Amino acid sequence: MIPDANRSILRTVAMLGIFGLGFGASPATAQFAPWQQPPGSDQADRADSPIGHETNRLPEGEGISNPPASSLDIPENSPAYWTREDYEQDGGPLGLGRGYLPDSACNLVHDRIWVRSEFLAWWTKGFATPPLLTTSSGTNSSQAGILDVPGTSVLFGGKDLQGGFHPGVRIALGAWLNARQTLGFEASYLQISRQTGFFNTSGNSTPVLARPFFNSETGQSDSQIVSFPGQQSGTFSAESSTGLQVAEGLFRKNLNLQPGFAFDLVAGYRYQLLEDHLAANDTLTFSGTNSSFPAGSIVQQSDRFDTRNVFQGGVVGMSTALHRQWWSIDALLKIGVGQTHSRVTIDGATVTTIPGQAATQLPGGFLALPGNMGVHDSNQFSVVPELGLNLGFDLSPQLRATIGYDLVYWTAVARPGDQIDLNIDPRQFPPPAITSATRPEFILHTSDYWAQGLNLGLDLRF
Repeated sequence: MIPDANRSILRTVAMLGIFGLGFGASPATAQFAPWQQPPGSDQADRADSPIGHETNRLPEGEGISNPPASSLDIPENSPAYWTREDYEQDGGPLGLGRGYLPDSACNLVHDRIWVRSEFLAWWTKGFATPPLLTTSSGTNSSQAGILDVPGTSVLFGGKDLQGGFHPGVRIALGAWLNARQTLGFEASYLQISRQTGFFNTSGNSTPVLARPFFNSETGQSDSQIVSFPGQQSGTFSAESSTGLQVAEGLFRKNLNLQPGFAFDLVAGYRYQLLEDHLAANDTLTFSGTNSSFPAGSIVQQSDRFDTRNVFQGGVVGMSTALHRQWWSIDALLKIGVGQTHSRVTIDGATVTTIPGQAATQLPGGFLALPGNMGVHDSNQFSVVPELGLNLGFDLSPQLRATIGYDLVYWTAVARPGDQIDLNIDPRQFPPPAITSATRPEFILHTSDYWAQGLNLGLDLRF
């Protein structure tokens, strides 16, 4: 017989033992969602964790001990607390876990490859244009549409075109090239969607229409009538577009191995393409006798100014990233130095149809004439700085949602409106009366370009 006192002591010890076994076994037997798994790894693996905790791994089948509380009070189910073991749970994200691939394959790809996709809500700088179409009130046809005459107003031009909101996308693919994740490479591609704007008007809605210019023959402001009551009717249309593309390859060198913080130097190559288009067309139908064409004659003029800028050069910069619990913030500053090749294409044509005669087409329109027509190539030294800031939230061990801001600047860029010369010798209008006139002439003009805006993205790492 066991005395009652001893029996009570044994009962107490047994209860404590059962409680202790249950407490020790519960972490191993409890079921968690993939992003709620308590981390369990050996001391070496724990040293790689973002907050540097240390735990002792128990023998196989005996469960996983709970790590001591963090001085940062980060809960165990925080992504900032995960280690390699958490990415290799059975049925983990993308199936890259035990039972799906060999451990060697899991270790090979774990957290070394990333894919990022972003929607860009950006605003871009438009290109300036001189006044291209005017109207007048209370003037005769000899004064209509002249810029320095009272009553003249600008209908089209005289402001920036194709500026404002432009959506786009950016994708990136990168990988660490060594197991310590100190050397990596990333390739990215960005595109701002090409958008086209249109402008149309006619003498039916605005009786007086004119194309303003400076007459280099007389040395005074002048205009060409498009539409004027009792003399002629006409229409005017314009089209403009712009589009940006960027391709980049960067090597990354991680200079900081402390958990939860990264500091990288980046260097590589950048290709950047900006294409702009501007076209202006008018149709003149003569109905009176106060003109150089018989009644019923039709003259169609078209001008086209296209620019294509290609930057190629080296890129250097740095990036930092800070990760705490589910949140992360990273900043990027880099600068590209190289050459911008600019190609300016100017072309024009005039089609004249006189009643009873076949239509004739001659080179040269109104703004594009023999003095400035052709393909003009040039090279300029350019600088392309870029600034980026992103805030991230971990949706799972491998998927992060981001929102951020980017600013890209580009120096020495040719835009179509800057290449228009309103100083014109009217004797060059088709059919030309002279062939020796030099105005308008082509002189390359460059300006700076920028694009900036918000980014919404998803970052997948595996």
